[in-house]
Amino acid sequence: MVSKKIRNLLLAFVFCIAFSSFGTALVPSSITIGFMGTISPSSYHRYTCGNYNSTHYYAQNDVTRLYEFMSADAAETVNYAVGELTPGRTWQETVFLKGNFLIDTAIILRQSHILVDCRQATLVATVTNTFDVRAGNIDFLGGVWTGSGSSTAIRFYGNVVLNCVVDGAELKNFTGNLIGVINCAYGSSYITIQNCNIHDNSGNYGLSLQGFGQCRIINTTLGNARAGCFVGRDTPSNEFIRCEFYGNGNPDIYLDGGGTGGYNMVRECYFFNPDIGGTINIKCPNNKVYDNTFENISSAAVGIHFFGQYGNAHCDDNDVYNNTFINVVNAMWVGAGADSSGTTSRNLIHDNSFIGCDTVFIFNPFGNTTSITAKNRIYYNKFTDCTDIFTAYSPSSQLVDTIIAYNNFSPSTSGTVIETVGTNTMVYGNVGLADFNVPSPLPIPPP
Repeated sequence: MVSKKIRNLLLAFVFCIAFSSFGTALVPSSITIGFMGTISPSSYHRYTCGNYNSTHYYAQNDVTRLYEFMSADAAETVNYAVGELTPGRTWQETVFLKGNFLIDTAIILRQSHILVDCRQATLVATVTNTFDVRAGNIDFLGGVWTGSGSSTAIRFYGNVVLNCVVDGAELKNFTGNLIGVINCAYGSSYITIQNCNIHDNSGNYGLSLQGFGQCRIINTTLGNARAGCFVGRDTPSNEFIRCEFYGNGNPDIYLDGGGTGGYNMVRECYFFNPDIGGTINIKCPNNKVYDNTFENISSAAVGIHFFGQYGNAHCDDNDVYNNTFINVVNAMWVGAGADSSGTTSRNLIHDNSFIGCDTVFIFNPFGNTTSITAKNRIYYNKFTDCTDIFTAYSPSSQLVDTIIAYNNFSPSTSGTVIETVGTNTMVYGNVGLADFNVPSPLPIPPP
């Protein structure tokens, strides 16, 4: 019996003449994508995968110029090309996808050092995980990816999955079950997603980071999904840089708590027109949120919500500064959820600008009686044309040692609510807000 591979080789020979007229056009330059987004020349790519009619795909060896494999199955064709790359290599080789691909079987990548170049490809996926990445140093470049019954375009899974990149892809219509269009799952870390447009993924997260952390999301747009990005409770030290979020239901960024997470950074991002929920939910410690803009947030959402949850999620020691809030109904909620006994403590909110906001701060928005919201500090902020600066629903025993100092209120406002509801609230050194319970001696202003 003639083997499947030999049959495919014979088929390739039959069609070789038909392909010869365009074969020379299938050798684009191979590239390597750096951790900060730089692109530089790399080794030659080894295989081109394409489709020559609506039903068949081929894998061409770009060294020998031979068409080695043909199949009606796109995944089988790509898996063949990947399997024929140089074994044991320490350099990156490329599989170039050209044309339209219908992927109904998962493509599992177990070899490291691969670039999947999709810049001239359109991929329609009907399988749950389109690409299932089980090795490190695997990069994806470009492509228009559409889920047609699929929930995940790329899943990174396993503790050997390090230093992977997704650059310049458009990903849409991957629906359902909050799995994540790109899912950095168990064990994966040091994943970079940059220059991508992830949109219109109903019922799903745009991104789900639930590995070991250290991921970077750069210059990426996430819009019109059920939620933007979920960061797991044991997934620390991720960065969101110059990203745009819009139209998402539930949080744009959800930083879960209760584990070893935290130490995330969100900077230079633009959040606008969320559907419901909030833009950033913080349930873990030691995050930095700075140089962002929050705009046009209705009463169905909230700008930033700081909250511990249950007994083991502690939203403590976060630093939020140099942000601008414009036309926001609820800018910040500070305090636990209704089911919480965790802490929301020692958060520093400073040097932010609030313009045309309705309610800027609500402390303990659910009136929780078991958690502590303590020692939170509000310094050096500027409030312009805001309606209600401070509101609180917390019993005095739960809202403790709040400091409001050196802010600029325009026009003058009243701090009566926060003064009478909280315990040992201190208000001093502000423009447009009378001092209350001023400590003696007056503390040295923070830097």
